Amino acid sequence: MGRKCFLNCHNLADITISNSLTSLETMCFFKCRSLTSVIIPDSVTALGEACFGNCKKLTSITIPDSVTTIGNHCFQSCESLTDVIIPDSVTSLGDFCFTNCKKLTSITIPDSVTTIGDNCFMSCESLTDVTISDSLWSKYKGAFMFSSYRRV
Repeated sequence: MGRKCFLNCHNLADITISNSLTSLETMCFFKCRSLTSVIIPDSVTALGEACFGNCKKLTSITIPDSVTTIGNHCFQSCESLTDVIIPDSVTSLGDFCFTNCKKLTSITIPDSVTTIGDNCFMSCESLTDVTISDSLWSKYKGAFMFSSYRRV
């Protein structure tokens, strides 16, 4: 899906994404404030920068095993997002990726992730459980600034 294709579509509540797409480009759903859930097809390999940023009502997202990269600011300020499963295919989480996801309570970061961007989980005030390998934790614990996490 092209850059900014649904930018500021405040009444867009749900969408079916075509199996023919391989990426969701920069800001394609940015500020779609009525969007509540998204299922991404297996054809998609990358989620672009700020792709779902400021989707205030987004509560859940299903990321398929085909996705390898989650871009900078991808889910920033998705204040209602409570649950995210990062598949084993993902190798990179961008800067500020989940920043300000106020209702996100737990996250499991698979061993396939080799890069966690700056402030990736900053200000996730409900984040209480973080499952992450020792090597990633020692390298990227700063990505969780101002979050109330407990490492499990």
